[in-house]
Amino acid sequence: MKKLWGILLAAMLLVTAGCGGTEKILSTEGAPQELLSSAGYKAALAEEEAAVIAFNGVPMTDSAPVRAAVAKLQNGGDAVLTYYNFHQWAAADPQDTRDKGLFAFRLTQKDGVLAYQDDYLTDWESAVQWGEKPFYRAADPKLNDCGYFSFLFEDNDAPNDRYLFFCPEDRYEGYNERYALTETYLQPIAWQCYCNFTDPEEITANAWLGFFISLYEGDLPMDSETASLPLPEMLKTLLPRFEISETALRASLTTLEGYRAETDTVDYYTGGRGGLTPLPFAESAVQQGDLLQIRYGVMGLSADDLPVDRLLTVRLQEDGGWKYVSNTQAPQTTAEGVTELKISEALPQGCLPLYADPSEDLPGSLYRPALLQDGTVALLAVKGDSFAEGAPLVGLFLPPEGETWTETATGLTYGNRLRNIYSEKEGRFTDVMVQGNCLVLRTEYSTNVGTTMDSYRPDRCEETWIRPDGSVEQKSGPVQGLNETVSPDGSRVAARDNYGNLLVNGTVVLDAGNEHPIWEYDRYYVPDLWADNDRLIFHEGVYKYKTGLGAVNLSTGEVQQLPSRVNQAISSIFCLGDTVYWSVNEQFCAGGEEPLMGERVLYAMPAADFPQGEAARMVMPQTTDWPRLLTDGRLWSARYQQETLELTVFDPETGTGGSLSIPVAAGDAAYWTVPCMALTPDGLALLLEGSDDTAHFYRLVRVPNALLGSIKMERQPSLMEQMQPADLDEVFEVFSGRWQQDWEDGESALFYRQDGDCYYRFGEREPEKLVSVSTLGETGYYFTTVGADGNTGVLLADTGKPKDNRILLQVYVGETYPVEFVYRGE
Repeated sequence: MKKLWGILLAAMLLVTAGCGGTEKILSTEGAPQELLSSAGYKAALAEEEAAVIAFNGVPMTDSAPVRAAVAKLQNGGDAVLTYYNFHQWAAADPQDTRDKGLFAFRLTQKDGVLAYQDDYLTDWESAVQWGEKPFYRAADPKLNDCGYFSFLFEDNDAPNDRYLFFCPEDRYEGYNERYALTETYLQPIAWQCYCNFTDPEEITANAWLGFFISLYEGDLPMDSETASLPLPEMLKTLLPRFEISETALRASLTTLEGYRAETDTVDYYTGGRGGLTPLPFAESAVQQGDLLQIRYGVMGLSADDLPVDRLLTVRLQEDGGWKYVSNTQAPQTTAEGVTELKISEALPQGCLPLYADPSEDLPGSLYRPALLQDGTVALLAVKGDSFAEGAPLVGLFLPPEGETWTETATGLTYGNRLRNIYSEKEGRFTDVMVQGNCLVLRTEYSTNVGTTMDSYRPDRCEETWIRPDGSVEQKSGPVQGLNETVSPDGSRVAARDNYGNLLVNGTVVLDAGNEHPIWEYDRYYVPDLWADNDRLIFHEGVYKYKTGLGAVNLSTGEVQQLPSRVNQAISSIFCLGDTVYWSVNEQFCAGGEEPLMGERVLYAMPAADFPQGEAARMVMPQTTDWPRLLTDGRLWSARYQQETLELTVFDPETGTGGSLSIPVAAGDAAYWTVPCMALTPDGLALLLEGSDDTAHFYRLVRVPNALLGSIKMERQPSLMEQMQPADLDEVFEVFSGRWQQDWEDGESALFYRQDGDCYYRFGEREPEKLVSVSTLGETGYYFTTVGADGNTGVLLADTGKPKDNRILLQVYVGETYPVEFVYRGE
C-alpha cells in the first residue's frame, strides 16, 4: 500500500509541474505595493494551474478557473488547486519583524486520489517549493455560492477551516453585490446573527452587551480579561445602529448584572468567545422605501450550501448610515414551495422555551410545541434568561404562514405546578392540550386510593386557556374520571375510573369487575365518542386477549359489542356526519420471510346501526402511520424516513387515498417524528420533533396546496384480494392435534373435531369453531371462526418449513409476530 501511495504521489508531482502563466487579477485594493512587487507574489502569479491569491484572507483573483478546478476535484478528475494567502499585521513587539508572511496549500488529484500539501513562509520574497513538501490524504472538497471553500484533511472528520475563494469584485451571479451587503450590514453583527428580534426593544440586556462588543471601535481595553464599560460609551455605540430610544436602551442596560450605578459603568469579564466566528452571508435584498430586507444564511463548519433562513431588516438613513430594525428566522423554501423553519432558532429574544429546561423533569407533552387547529404554532416559555422559580410563564404563538411571534402573558409562573408528583397520599399531573385554537394548560389533582399498589383517583382540575389574541381564561372544577368526554347536549359526562369501570355522570354503567387495584391485564372500558345524546361508543381492552368496540344505550341499558378480531389493533375511532369510522392495523400470515404482513384498514358503519350493522372495509395507503382526522374530513399521516417526509391522505367518503414524498433537510437529529399536523388556508403544517443526548429540536414544515393537489387519489389493493379459498377438511388435517408454545410452561393450542365440526382452542379460552379457510402465499392460512356467543373471529396460521412439526399462530392481539408452537401429539 505504501508503494502504491508513493507511485501516486510521484504522478501528482508530474501533474503539479507548471510551465508558468498568470491568473487574472480582479482587484488589488488594499494590497501594498511592496507585496505586488515581491518575488513571492510574482511566483504565485506564474501558477499555470488554478490558484487563489489573497491578501489578509481577501482574494484578488477571478473565480472562473477555481470553480472549474473544484468541479473536477468533486467529480474525480485530475486537477490542481492552489491557495496563497499573503498576510500582514502590526506587530505588538517593535523588535518582532514577523509582520508579514504567506500561508499556502495545494490540493492535487490524480486518478481519483486527492492529496494535500501546505507551507508557511515568514516573508514575501520566497516561493513555495512544492516539490519538497510532503503529501497528505484529503477528501470532500466543497465550494459554496458564498465563495467559501472547505475540505477534510487526513482522518480528521471535521473541516480544516473555511477559506474565502471569491474576490469581492467578482461579478459571478451577482457575488460582488452579495459580498457588499454582507460586509456592510451582516459582518458587524456576525457574533449576534442568531439574536432574534422584531423590534429592538425585545433585545435582552445580555444581547445588547454582545452587540456593543461587536460594534465598538473605540480604545477601551476590550481584549483584556476584564473591562469597565462606561454606559454613555455603550449608548454612543448602539443608538446610531438601532431603532430604539435612549431611555429604553438605558433602562435595559442598567439591568445587566455588572452594572454599577455609582459609576454608571458595566463591569465586563471578556472570557473569550471560543469557536469559529459565525459567517453570515447575504443571498438577496429587497428595498421598500427606506427599509432594506436582507435574506441571508449562516455557514456551518464546512462550505455546504447555506440554509438561507434568516431575514435582517435595516432602515436606511439620509446620511448614508442605517439602523437595525429586526432580525428573525425565516423559512427555507424548496423549488416545490415547501418551507422549513427551525423553531429553536426562530423564537424571540428574552423567552426560554420549556423544552430547553435543563432539569429534564417536565412531562413531554408540556414542553413540546403544538399546532392549534388553524395551524398556529403554540408553546409555553419562561420570560427571562433563566429557568428560575417564579419566572413569568408566557404562551408564544406563530400564526399560519407568518414569521412573527406573538406573546400572551398567562399570569402563571415557572414552578412546581409544571412538575408531576405522585406521593403516598396524593398526585398532581400537568399536561398541555389543544382545544380548537387555544393552548390549554391543565393540572389534575388526585388522591391515592391504592392498597397494594398506587392508584390515583382524579378529584379536581385547574385549566388555563391561553389564546393567541392575548386573552387568558381560568377554569376549575371536579373531575369525573379519566378520558372524559361530554355528550352533544352537555348533559352527560362519560369517563372511566381507576378500576376500568365506565362512568356516566359518576355512575357506573359498565363494571369491569376488577379487584382493587387494577392491573394492566385486567378488563377496562374507555369512552370514545357519543353517537347521540343517549348512545355512548366505547372500546374494551383485555390485555393479551382482545380489544373491541361497543355501544351502550343509556336509556335502555342495552350493551352491544362489535365482534373482535385477533388480527386487528384498533388505532382510532371518529364520527363524520352520521357515520362511525374506525381505523385498524390488520395483519395476515402470508407464508414468507416476514411472519406477518399488515395493512391499514378503515371500517365504516352508520351510527344508527353501530355496532351490529354491516361495516364497509376500505384499505388505506400502506405508508399510513397513526392517521389523524383533520378539518377537511380526511385522514392524514406523515412519517420521517431518510431525509424524506412520507405524507399520506385518505378520503373516507370515496375510499381512495394517495401518498407524497417530500425531501426535507436532515437537521440536527438523525430521526424525526411528526407529533402533530394541521390544515391551514395555504396548505398543511407539520411539526417535526427530534432529539439527541442533550437537547430537543423542533421544525415546522409547511406544504402548499399546489403540491398537496398533486397527490393521486386511488383505491388501494388489499391482501384479502390475494387469498385463495381452500378446503377446510384438508387444511384441518395439517393442524389437527395438540401444539404447545416452545418454552417452559408454554400454553397449548388444540385443534380437534367434535360432532363433525372443526374446533380450535387456545389456553383457557373458550373454543372457537372453524368455519372456513383461505390461503395466502405458500404457507399462510386465514381461518374464520365463530364462538359460543355467536361472534365471528379470525385465526392466522403459518405452517412454515415442511415437516418440522412447528407452526406459527397469531394468538395475541396487536402482536408484531405470531407465536411458534411445537407439535405434542393428538
